[in-house]
Amino acid sequence: MRNTRLYLLRLRVFAALLGLLMAQQRPAHAIEILDETALRNEGLKLMRRSYLDEFEDIALVNHRGEKVRFFTDLVKNRAVVINFFYTRCDGTCPLANGRMAQLRRALQADFGRSITLLSISVDAEHDTPAIVSRYARMATQESAEPDMPDWQFLTGDPEAIYRVRQQLGYVSADPAKDRDPSQHGAMIMMGNHSTGRWGMINSALELELLMSRVKRLAGWTQGIRYGDIRRKAEATYSGQPVFTAKPAEVPEGPEQPLPILGRAVADIEATERSGRPVKLSDLRGKVVVAGHFYTVCPHGSKAVIATMSQLNQTFGNDGRFHQVAFSPASERETPAFFQAYARNLGLTDDCRWWFITAPEVRLAGFITHNLGLQPPRSIPPEERLNPFDLYEHDLRVVLIDAQGRIRGRYEVFNANPDISQENGQLLIRHVRQLLEEPSDKKVSAN
Repeated sequence: MRNTRLYLLRLRVFAALLGLLMAQQRPAHAIEILDETALRNEGLKLMRRSYLDEFEDIALVNHRGEKVRFFTDLVKNRAVVINFFYTRCDGTCPLANGRMAQLRRALQADFGRSITLLSISVDAEHDTPAIVSRYARMATQESAEPDMPDWQFLTGDPEAIYRVRQQLGYVSADPAKDRDPSQHGAMIMMGNHSTGRWGMINSALELELLMSRVKRLAGWTQGIRYGDIRRKAEATYSGQPVFTAKPAEVPEGPEQPLPILGRAVADIEATERSGRPVKLSDLRGKVVVAGHFYTVCPHGSKAVIATMSQLNQTFGNDGRFHQVAFSPASERETPAFFQAYARNLGLTDDCRWWFITAPEVRLAGFITHNLGLQPPRSIPPEERLNPFDLYEHDLRVVLIDAQGRIRGRYEVFNANPDISQENGQLLIRHVRQLLEEPSDKKVSAN
């Protein structure tokens, strides 16, 4: 019986070898001749087989509450830029999301909506669709521009997210590290399933380098893939500067009068970090910048404090300038706490920068009806990004002139860091303008 099986096995091997030999002996005219386009398409098929062609179609949920299939709906025959995040992250995630926002706007010209940005949670057990939806509203803004690339934040069943990461190669060999969201790398993956080109790069690199890599890997055409290289080469041979010059600085000169957006008609009594009671009317006659924050805010309060710190460095010695940072009173946000908090910022006790607290209801009414900011919203426990994520609030800072009139509201926290920086610089210019403005100068009401 054993000899019979061995004989049959040898017979099958011989038949296979004979078939291979006969195939090689066929005349040349029996082979299908492919034109250049067909050869290129066959080559692309071969490239795609090496990556993502057999990708499992995993069910996920995006920040709009839509159920999507990762491969069919988001990746197949598309150009994509992918990064990973988790909503409780206060380290690399905000920086990586800011870089994604920059990429999104920069890619608009060359790709339009032919490229999609995907941000995938690595903490699906906590990051429910509701939490990711709110996080996405803070990290990006839906755009009405027809050519702005779509940006989706994704979560789902933890096992589904793991399978996505596994097939993308975004897992750690150490199971303990892989289960810890804080250990994930700040990498950006980019590619184009239609062409089979994929790669990964550190999100902390310069925007120009990131853009070049995205174009080279995800670009649909040679014009996109090698356009930057060609332009630099042409500039080099023609003797022109290789890099585009930065926009010229706005020259110093007369500024247009700032509009009057409203007036702080009511006063507010609050407690300053020194423990003494103060009122906003005590600052009449000074140019005031006011901002709403709290110290454990997982959103943009850090940007508000950073902007106010820059203003303090610029105008802190000018007796005509004052700042007010207000926070709702709580067990944590007390005058004593803010006394230590201010000292950690390097502020002295006599610094022209108040940190004031007041009951939440009183403070909400004041900032809504007097400063024109959006009312804060309490966050239900199931939607909180972390235990301190108690409420959402308007992160704009308000500029008030010496007569108590609102002269500007500035978005110093934005998903696009360029917008944040631009608004911060504009605020500095406007503060300087008000400080230099004669007290009797007329302004245009709006």
